[in-house]
Amino acid sequence: MGHGNITREILSKISQNSTLYTFEIKEEFCDYERESIQDDRLHILNDGAENMKHHIYQKIDCIIASIPISFFSKEKGIGIIKDAYDTLIKDAYYSQVLYTKFNFKKFQSVFDKCELKRFLGIPTEYIYHCQKK
Repeated sequence: MGHGNITREILSKISQNSTLYTFEIKEEFCDYERESIQDDRLHILNDGAENMKHHIYQKIDCIIASIPISFFSKEKGIGIIKDAYDTLIKDAYYSQVLYTKFNFKKFQSVFDKCELKRFLGIPTEYIYHCQKK
């Protein structure tokens, strides 16, 4: 979740009936967001994404992530990706921002459909779009 820039943008786009779960391991970022974003749809979780199944008990429509998969062990990274897949409803999407394309095979090993996009003007940033069929 960081400082909430993407969180605010997502909240501006989702319906009033939606719920947005955000994960952040730094407690000070969570405290800052609790104070600066007043929205009943937002659930701020002071925990890592590897524990998503401990917080989200129903299937969800979409995951938008900037999880630093490259810094985790292969097992932890694959575990997060598999948990994300299991948490999604059928035909849902997972989008991940990473600064490298070298994790793409991990996503391909779990998701049914994956594509990698790189946007001009955003140096070395890749967007992984994956779908659960």
